Amino acid sequence: MSLNGLSENVFLLEKFTKTPDIPHDNPIPARLLQCHPLRTLKLEHEQSIVSALSFLSSYTDDCYKVSAICVEEMPDGRGLFISIAANSGELRKMKAGLERLAKILMDEAKDGS
Repeated sequence: MSLNGLSENVFLLEKFTKTPDIPHDNPIPARLLQCHPLRTLKLEHEQSIVSALSFLSSYTDDCYKVSAICVEEMPDGRGLFISIAANSGELRKMKAGLERLAKILMDEAKDGS
């Protein structure tokens, strides 16, 4: 979407309401908080991992440079899918840094078992 298209959308949305929605929490349904027998990680642990990785991948205080991370346990429970997104050109650096971190963690996990 172009900057003009975005500006038009913002203008049109402003016609509906001048006040955006008030932020609110989205509680996690109780059924998702219970550990499924096929899962290795509890949801709280996945959230903790995402929080730590998000902190480590934040490379700037510039509010216009945003990154996002998603962690999903593999169906067999033997690993994680880590997805990253960014709205600036730093995605390659972020990916390389997270891959180095993942390698260190995998090496430590192998040595500790």
